[in-house]
Order: sequence, then C-alpha cells, then structure tokens
Amino acid sequence: MLLALAGLLTTALSVTWGPAAGITNNRLENVTYSSNAHKVVYGQDGVGHLVWFDNGGGVGASAVYYKRYYPKTGWTSELKLNNNGAYPAIALDANGRDIHVVWSGYKKVGSTNFHILYQKCVPGKSSTGGWVGNPTDLCDNITGHSHAYPAAACGPNGQVVVTWMESWGTGAELMRTYCFREFMNGAWQPQQQIEEPIPSYRWNPSIATFGSGSVFVAYYGSTSLEPRDEFHVYVNERLGTTWQGWQNVTSSVGYPDSFITPHIEVDPATGNPHVVCHSYSISVSGSDTTRYYHIYHAFRSGGTWSIPEMISDGEAIADASPSMDFGADGTAHAIWKQAVPDRAVEYSFRDPTTGVWVVPTSVTSSDDLSFYSPSLTVGPGGVLYGVWTRYDASAKYAYQIWGSNTGSSSGGQAGPSAMANGVALDVSPNPVTRGMLVSYGLPAAGNVSLRLYDVSGVLVKTVDCGQQSSGNHTVSVSRQGLARGAYVLKLDTGVGSVTRKVVVE
Repeated sequence: MLLALAGLLTTALSVTWGPAAGITNNRLENVTYSSNAHKVVYGQDGVGHLVWFDNGGGVGASAVYYKRYYPKTGWTSELKLNNNGAYPAIALDANGRDIHVVWSGYKKVGSTNFHILYQKCVPGKSSTGGWVGNPTDLCDNITGHSHAYPAAACGPNGQVVVTWMESWGTGAELMRTYCFREFMNGAWQPQQQIEEPIPSYRWNPSIATFGSGSVFVAYYGSTSLEPRDEFHVYVNERLGTTWQGWQNVTSSVGYPDSFITPHIEVDPATGNPHVVCHSYSISVSGSDTTRYYHIYHAFRSGGTWSIPEMISDGEAIADASPSMDFGADGTAHAIWKQAVPDRAVEYSFRDPTTGVWVVPTSVTSSDDLSFYSPSLTVGPGGVLYGVWTRYDASAKYAYQIWGSNTGSSSGGQAGPSAMANGVALDVSPNPVTRGMLVSYGLPAAGNVSLRLYDVSGVLVKTVDCGQQSSGNHTVSVSRQGLARGAYVLKLDTGVGSVTRKVVVE
C-alpha cells in the first residue's frame, strides 16, 4: 500500500548502466559495424534475442546469426540462420514471447539479386530452438530487382509488418521504391509499393505500429540522384488500408545539410510517432570540409511534426547511428555512437512530463576503442538493454558485439509503486489472477480515471473514478475480459498522470 505521505513526493527517472560485456566471441573475423547490422529485443519473460550479420568478405559471403539470453544461464552459443544473408531485423510479438526475424538474403531469380526472407521463432526453455518451418521469401520474383534493408514491427493479434527498399537498373536508370507486406488473419497479404519508383537515393527504412490502426514507415534520402548532400527524413503513415503520403519531417531545419539513419517509434502513452536520426554538416569555412555529426529528435502531435531538436551534446561533433525505444510511461530512451571528442556509446532520455532530453552520459568507457551502430530496447520492468559493435585492434577478431543493461530503473513502471508529479500508483496483487486492487495517492483534488492498455497500445479497459479529494484512495478492478499477458495501467488526474506495468496470469 502507499505511504501516508506518498502524494507529497515526486520521483525523477534515474538510469545507471552496468559494466559492458562481450556477447560474441565466435571466431567471426568480420562482424559488421554498419547500420542495420544487429538488433536486440527482450521478451516479458526476460529472455533476450540478438540478431546480427557477419560481413564475410564479399557479396554473397555474409551470414545471419542469432543468440538467445536466459536470465539464469546467460547467452547461448550462436546459431546461423542463413548463409549469404545480411541486414537482419527483429520484432517482438504482442504476446511478449515470440519473435519475428527478417533479413536480406542472396538469391538467384533470373539474374542474381537479394530477397527479403522471414522466419518466426517460438522460444523454448533452453537452447536456441523454436524456429518455425523454413525461411519465407516475402518478395515478388521480378528478374533484376534487388531487395535490402528490411525493418519489422508487430501489432496485436499476431500482426507483423515488414518494409524494405527495392531497386533495379543502373546509373541514371537506377530506380528505387519502398515495399510493404503484412501478416494478419493467419496469412501474408500481397506485397505493396508504398510509393511510385523514382531515380533517387533512399536508405535505411524503419517501421513502427500503434494498436491495430496505424503503421509508420520512415526512411532517409532525396527526391533525385542529386544533390547527394541534401538528404532528409521522410515518414508515411497507413491508416486502415490507406497510405497517407510521405512527409519531410526535417525540412524545417535549414542547417545542417542532411539528416540520415532514422529510427521511428510510437509513444505508447500518446500514440504519437517519434523519430531520432543523425545529421551531418559540411563546414564552408575556407578549405575546411569537416563533416559535423549530431543527433536530432522530432515528433508528431496533433497532425504536425515538431521542428527537430538536437539532443546530443553540441560539443560532441561526431555523433551518429541513434537507436530509440519507449518505456510504458512514455519516456523515450536513446543511445548512439560518439567518436569525437570521445569514443563512447552515449545515452539520454526524454522526460515525458517536460519534454526535455537530459544531458547525455556515456554507457561505455573510452579506452581508445571504437564503437558502432548501437541498438536499444526497453525490456520487462523498464530495464534498458543496449548492444553495439566494438572494435579492438589488439584482438585477434577485432569486431565483436558487446552490450550492457541498466539492471533496474526508477520511474513510471519500476519499483514497488509508480510515482510522478506527486501522483502515486500501486497495484496488488501483481501479477493479477482474479482481480486487482488499485491504490493511488493525490497531492490535490482532481478528476480521476484509470485506463488499461495492452502492449500494442490498444485501450482494453476504462474505470472512471470521478472527482477525488487529495490523499490515498483504492478501487477494485476486475480482470474479466483480460487475456493473459502484459498491460500498462495509466492513472490520469487533474494534477498529473502516472503509469505502471501490470501482468495478468
């Protein structure tokens, strides 16, 4: 239960990263450090999943690998998912357990090209088993068309969405477009082109979902082959079955020159899409052509995209390759690589109440090593997990994947009770079996409502408590109609709001 003074207290989010440790030690000489090189997710059972590819020395020589983490035994040995594969992506099913993996696989169809391959896994209690069937080719078989840089996300009821870049032709005749496929109602739906093919530079798509209604796709590029140093980030949303059209979300900033490598996610507390990306600028001072890299963030609210804001330290002139994920309370977390002035993986979070990003801190110690392409996920209990490629010239196999986690964090969904803005929230029992007793404390009188969302952001239950006085209150909530799984309980009041993770058994 809540303490008598709980309504008078506030708790700020506090994040402390643990020591970094090696994850791969697998004799692979060319673990890649490029964008879309490796991705990590953690299920509600605390089981982690990592995919990456080994750049095996040439076209058609790379391979896609997978490792699994168990809370009691640690990381398993690696499993090769595919020869001649690259750029894997991974998504966690709405059930919080199953995973969906896609990658670009080398395949000969008429003329040799790359196709997008997909495979599902229902993890077991040990080893790396649970893979369902053989990889599925998601692409239409058109001679001479190549497919690369896939991204995947999951919605409710087994929904899986995948996007990728398709290209064909050469030189001035090179055409590019973005494709989309969706698994729903037990079957893969026909392949779609999100836009008309045009000769242009387009790279690194990212995809996110919210509930069963919206799908968001982001990429960076230009509208023609030239000029190459004026890239922007574009976002398209699908409402129902209709794509709304591409929006340039970085054009409102006249400087720097270009924005690249976007990562899009949806705030589960608001349904608003957010994008992080990195920029580069070319100095025009004399003969200096140094490129200055920074991390930017933009979000959409009320149908309008915000002006992108720099979230990395302005004195750090070589920040790149950001990755972002949200906690259930709407806190955005981001990590990226920094090369100048220090070599490190940097981390920051955005307070959902103030909308302010905190001053970045280092996840790694420099030690004169190089770090590349970090990937971040928020796991059960709000614990953060990050992985990246570490380059150590003194090692026999210089490129290896390392990682770290926060172990614990205080804030919207951690600790014995959740507190923010003087508003406190507790649920007992948790996990829930038959029903739950919700306890909350208010620093001042306000109109109170409780809303329960599933992990994909769909509202599943609402309890209106009406006008309540300051102090502590309790309300009983039935589990009727709630399937097993993880949920987010949000308490809205006239003086603030707070969320807490709830598990129904």
